[in-house]
Amino acid sequence: MILDTSKALELNENYVKVLVRRSVGFENLDKLEEALRDLQKAIEIDSTILENDKKLKRRYEKLELEVKERQEKLKEETMDKLKDVGNSLLGEDLI
Repeated sequence: MILDTSKALELNENYVKVLVRRSVGFENLDKLEEALRDLQKAIEIDSTILENDKKLKRRYEKLELEVKERQEKLKEETMDKLKDVGNSLLGEDLI
């Protein structure tokens, strides 16, 4: 699905329906950032798309939330690892 839709987008990068389909493919592969990016581009091209499709609007809102949560979790994990590296460089546990 991803390959086919990507090929179609090479021919017409503003094909909203194909962007939405590729977004579904990315979501099924748990590539949520890519899925959200495709939906955002579709909305950029057709600003009424969410008004006309309530299911798509719910999916978009869910993706936004999930991507934000993943980014926050990654940020926390990175900060914890940096603290561990800093502590090991100092040669002591500060916490």
